[in-house]
This record gives sequence, C-alpha cells and structure tokens, in this order.
Amino acid sequence: PENDGLACVGALEETIACECSHLKVDCALSSWGQWGPCSRTCGGAGGWKERSRSIVEPAAGGGVQCKGGLNEIDSCLEGPEVCPGYEKVNCKFGPWGTWSDPDGHNQMKRMRKIVQMSLHGGIPCTGPLEEIQSTPPVKTDCVVSAWTEWDTCDRSCGGGQSYRHRQVHSFPQAGGEPCPKDLKVTRSCNSQSCDGEDCLVSEWTEW
Repeated sequence: PENDGLACVGALEETIACECSHLKVDCALSSWGQWGPCSRTCGGAGGWKERSRSIVEPAAGGGVQCKGGLNEIDSCLEGPEVCPGYEKVNCKFGPWGTWSDPDGHNQMKRMRKIVQMSLHGGIPCTGPLEEIQSTPPVKTDCVVSAWTEWDTCDRSCGGGQSYRHRQVHSFPQAGGEPCPKDLKVTRSCNSQSCDGEDCLVSEWTEW
C-alpha cells in the first residue's frame, strides 16, 4: 500500500481436495489353489488337507481392503480304512457298577468306564458313563406315641376338665395309614357341687 492506502488482507494461495480416481485400487485375491495331499493315506477319518490363495493386487488410494482367509483346511479320507498291518478295534464299555445308596433326594447312581478306546477306524463308544434313577417309594404308616396319663383336674369341685395327649412320631408316606385326628382329648372330673352337703341320718330307735 502507498500513501496510507489499506493493506491487503487475504490468502495468496488456496488448495481444495480432489479425488484422484485413477489412483484408487481395490484389493484383489487370486483364485484358490488346488488342494494339497491328505495328511493320512489310511486309517479312516482324521486326515486333513490344505489349500491357499494370495493377494494379487493390494488396496491403494482408499480402495476396498481384502477380506477372507488366505489358507483353509478340510477333512479328508483317503486310502484303506485300516492301515496295512493294523486291525480295526471298536470301543468297548466295561460293566455297570452297582447302584449307590439313595441320597437325600431319593436318587441312586451307578457308573461305568471305557475299557477299550476305538483304534484304526473302529466304532467309537456312544452312550452315558453315569446313570441316575429314583428309588421306589416305601409305604409307611403313621406312627403315634402312646397316650400320656390324665392331667390333674383343673377344679376340685363344681365340674372340671382333665386332659391327655399323644404325639406323631412319623408321618405316612406312599399311601400309608394316615395319622389319627384326635391327638388331645379331655374328660370331665370333680363334678360334685362345691356347696352341697351329704344327707345325714340318725341311728335307729328301739322297736
């Protein structure tokens, strides 16, 4: 500026973003290669094989990245089921053990073990190693105690009450005889009047 003129205000350069579409490249994967040989040539199941692929074009310029594995494996079964010189052996269970005593929930348990694992393509074991079952309920009748002695009468005259009782020792189970309803009974006692006087008679006179 000259002669008190205004100074310049503002940028001397500007930039803006631009998309260079010719530089944007998505990732590209090759096709899967051939499966490799099976890891086992005999003996039935248990072998595996592998194949792979590669990245033929990596992503660039904000392109989409590759997704997916570069290696994968699969099970395979090739050759005879039993390898030469071996014999197929099937899995075998041992006998069941005896039933345990019933627990607090009336349950019994028994177990068995595998005594021979399957070999060389033999049939594997299938089935439980432990079993439980409920014991059949036992029919039990109600049991009560004997009657107690009669209590002392609560009144000495005028009609009182005396009691006796009995207790349940065990309740019935599985349809046993039920408990009696009368566990406490009462009877009257000292019913004579408190104000009464007995009749008195004199001796006989002479004839």
